[in-house]
Amino acid sequence: MAKAYDQVSWSFLRSILMEIGLPNNWVSLIMSCVTSTQLSVLWNGETTESFAPGRDLRQGDPLSPYLFVLCLEKLSHIIQDAVSSKRWKPIQIGRKCPPISHLFFADDLMLFAEASRSQMETILQCLEVFCDISGQVVSLPKSKMYVSPNFHKPTAREISSLANIPLTADMGKYLGVPLIHKRVSKATYYHILEKVQQRLSGWKAEQLTMAGRTLLVQSVTSALPAYTMQTTRIPATISHEIDMCNCRFGSTEGKKKIHLVAWDKVCQPKENGGWG
Repeated sequence: MAKAYDQVSWSFLRSILMEIGLPNNWVSLIMSCVTSTQLSVLWNGETTESFAPGRDLRQGDPLSPYLFVLCLEKLSHIIQDAVSSKRWKPIQIGRKCPPISHLFFADDLMLFAEASRSQMETILQCLEVFCDISGQVVSLPKSKMYVSPNFHKPTAREISSLANIPLTADMGKYLGVPLIHKRVSKATYYHILEKVQQRLSGWKAEQLTMAGRTLLVQSVTSALPAYTMQTTRIPATISHEIDMCNCRFGSTEGKKKIHLVAWDKVCQPKENGGWG
């Protein structure tokens, strides 16, 4: 969605709050918080007279994310209605898996459907209905369309042209984690190893004590892959090479380092006699 928070219609927000069954006094209180915004323009170094906007949710307000998620839930209901009426054909990964039609995270949407012209028309209709009632706008320049590599290429280009969304062979990363479309290899997560190497090369190890090096490794380089590892099992070779980089931290380039303690003992918890 383009400038998602700024586009939220206040009348739409009020209707959503009423639709989920909040008491009238709660709805009035929430809308009072939202509509009390005053804006002014800085012109030639001077602020102009303030005015009241007709839409938007204030970014930074702790209430705004909850309200935005409630608004986007309306799009989820529109999609679920299309799936229930069999107009939208979602993706089913396996026989016993639930079909996937959409995944939302704040203003980022991932929509899944059969690759056909009729399905793209259904998707566009659902988005159009939602945008008309909410004031939202789809950010087409930031959108991408991915189809199976085995799919008929001319048909894929036709669907892409219909939606005005460019085709892509790689969806890139989302929140720093690569979106996987093929077999996971060492190259898929090599960027984590590069980050660790960059951090280690920027520190002057010869000016640090052994305790200082240990603290840096434990608090920084060992924590770098933790975010990705919350959702993904990274290849063992990447994990091993990160350990090797941490182990060699402080050695002179091109020279072998003498390891005073066995790696198995270094990795054992302190309560078991290791170094943690």
